[in-house]
Amino acid sequence: LLVSDRSGLDGAGYVAQVATFSTAFAVGYSAQARRGREAAVEERSRALEAGEAEQARRAVADERLRIAQELHDVVAHSMSVIAV
Repeated sequence: LLVSDRSGLDGAGYVAQVATFSTAFAVGYSAQARRGREAAVEERSRALEAGEAEQARRAVADERLRIAQELHDVVAHSMSVIAV
């Protein structure tokens, strides 16, 4: 089977077509890989933000608990002084 029999392409035309297809394939693959990396970076960023928000909520809850315990201690001491 000769390349030039069916489509009128000679060897140089065939090489040019393969090079064109290969270039288009490489550009498409590169773009897809870049989008995948960007999506992974965005997902990591969202996960970090969610983790930071959870850590902030936990810190607020811990501080509220500390204040409540301290207030309980003060009230309990005052009530024991009144009882005495």
